[in-house]
Amino acid sequence: MACSNSFMKLCLKKYPHQLSDKEIDVVKEYVTDEAYLHWSIASIYCQMLRKGKTFMSLATFRKYAKWTNPNLSDRRKRLKKRWRGLRAHASKQILHMDVTIFRPSDHSRVYIYLIMDNFSRAIMGWKVSLRYSSEIALENLKEVCDKYCLLNSNVQLVVDDGPENNGSVNDFFSVPGIKFKKLIAQVDILQSNSMIEAANKRIKYDYLFTKELLDFEAVKVYISSAIESFNNKPLNVLTAYTPLEVLEGAIPDKNRFKAPTRIAVQERKLANKQQACCVL
Repeated sequence: MACSNSFMKLCLKKYPHQLSDKEIDVVKEYVTDEAYLHWSIASIYCQMLRKGKTFMSLATFRKYAKWTNPNLSDRRKRLKKRWRGLRAHASKQILHMDVTIFRPSDHSRVYIYLIMDNFSRAIMGWKVSLRYSSEIALENLKEVCDKYCLLNSNVQLVVDDGPENNGSVNDFFSVPGIKFKKLIAQVDILQSNSMIEAANKRIKYDYLFTKELLDFEAVKVYISSAIESFNNKPLNVLTAYTPLEVLEGAIPDKNRFKAPTRIAVQERKLANKQQACCVL
């Protein structure tokens, strides 16, 4: 028999693990908020935990999120990867560098140069240009090195074998005394440069493709805010910390929300069992 007091139409007393109306309202508030338009379900879930609005598992949040907003996209991976990618144990140990192409409305080719930290997944530096060259890639790299004092650090830079990563970039790494080490993906190491390739895709599909950007100047203006949003979006893999927070020293902890989630489950069960039973 259906219960009109329950969002799921199930008796709250018999099935006390259901979210309360208040919790469902919180989920709906977050999944319909335009501020999170460019965010995945997992990142929206992390933001809810960070704000302390309510606590539940990610699986539960996904289920109610889709019910309250059927149009919400879900980018979770459908298959588990058997191959583990390159992983650092702290920020600024392994960096990734790449360039991607975006075409605004005038059909010009805009090159977006990115440098990303492996551990935090933060974009540390970027350049936007109409030219494709190793000089621009090197300029971006030098700015990141200066900003984070990396020149005399034992940092690994993972790149692909494209021409933008040779030329001037090779000249930079050939200078005696440079501890920085360049590694070509799938040549010097077995792993690919997939982490920054995924970031390129997210920047384009979550941000650039959602805007009517007329030309290079429009892209140049917008990319800064897009990357700021990208760096300040909490990630489930970082236990609801943002890439920028982890880059600056926060340590992901899988038990971060374990205690409040356990308390929320107990309170939810108690509240649901005290509900009046209304059978239609």
